[in-house]
Amino acid sequence: MRILLFRKVLTVEGGAERFMLEVIDHLAKAGADTRGVTLNGKPGEEFFDGRYAHLDVTRFSTRPYPGGLLGKMLRSLWAVFKLRRLIRKFDPQFICGQNTADAEVLFFATLGTKYRYSFFMPSTMFRFPDERLKYTRRFLPAFREAWNIIPGHKAFVPEKAPAQGALRRLVNEARAVMQYRAVGRAEHLLCLTRQMGTESKVLYGRDYTIIKAGLSNELFDHVKKHDIRRKLGLEGKTIVLNINRLDPRKRIDLAMRAFKELLAEFPDAYFVIGGRGPAKDNLEKLAAELGIAERVRMIGFVAEDELYDHFLAADVFIHLDWADFDLAVLEGLALGRKVVTSSELEAEGPLGRLEGTRLFRAYPAAEDVHKTLVTALRSKAEPEIPAREALRDYTWESYARNLLQLISPGARAFSSRAAAREEKADQSSSDGK
Repeated sequence: MRILLFRKVLTVEGGAERFMLEVIDHLAKAGADTRGVTLNGKPGEEFFDGRYAHLDVTRFSTRPYPGGLLGKMLRSLWAVFKLRRLIRKFDPQFICGQNTADAEVLFFATLGTKYRYSFFMPSTMFRFPDERLKYTRRFLPAFREAWNIIPGHKAFVPEKAPAQGALRRLVNEARAVMQYRAVGRAEHLLCLTRQMGTESKVLYGRDYTIIKAGLSNELFDHVKKHDIRRKLGLEGKTIVLNINRLDPRKRIDLAMRAFKELLAEFPDAYFVIGGRGPAKDNLEKLAAELGIAERVRMIGFVAEDELYDHFLAADVFIHLDWADFDLAVLEGLALGRKVVTSSELEAEGPLGRLEGTRLFRAYPAAEDVHKTLVTALRSKAEPEIPAREALRDYTWESYARNLLQLISPGARAFSSRAAAREEKADQSSSDGK
């Protein structure tokens, strides 16, 4: 089976980008001829430390994406013809855009052809405060309903549209209509959570399919390779860890304010922050203003081969991202860590059974985050069920199996065999332990 995943830009080392590459990898391992394509992307050997360099990903350009309105329009037009030619040559049986920002290009690249496409919906326009389509006539009637779904929308998304010129407004109105039509034409809307499905339905008026993902089976059996506590000189200390892109939407400033209050109960605590991003300078200034600069370690980029050992070095991993789904949270749980996250994270089914023992959700306000951090650090309770069992529906293998079953009846035999193999492997691992 030939599968093509499309994303306009593949240059930031973030969760959505990693998601696309992991799906390509695991669909290929499942036997599907899976390729990725992007308008602008970093070379594979420079992306995520080359972890995904072996994947078949076509980059139409590695130069920076144009900044001006005309430049963006010309780049999109050029991309339509390039993508249309690639689709006809590859002849995929399933095409999937990685968010609604890909909608217009996919719509015109397949218009008048036999090819259909679907969309993976990791987020909507409400997760991007600068995206002005939400204020257009097409989406404004649904604005307030979507805006009220979770606290983060009100915290980060202005209720009123920012000022913009007449030309920009006209272009956005046209883009909104095209995006609405493009999403309406899609075969499937694939969502990771019920909350994202609801938000998508409010905006686009159509149903969705939930398929969970996020973890490699090998993660449950990860063995420590690096002594991170020794490397940081924090042996015997209480470590609160955060690793992600340094971006205001990650709420690292909120975690820092809560950490300051935590020092009253845990005077030996250190807040270790890994990652790069535009909020770095502001976070350093905030630590100084709060008088806790000596207790905050900003360690910069964390190499892929040391990432999971950083998790294992932490007493608590804190990740307050404005999100209903988070790869980093799942990874922390799979590694047996206590994780403090935002109440916006959706925790249903077996995942919810880790709440109170490994998973601790806090309303995104400093006082509640502080209380939740204290509770997590003091908790001695063990989870009702092993992490492997609680998170088995979130593995990449499970995602690949379920996606193939959804899009191809012929893949069902493979899906059944893969499920049996996965269950047998889980049983063998449990017996061995």
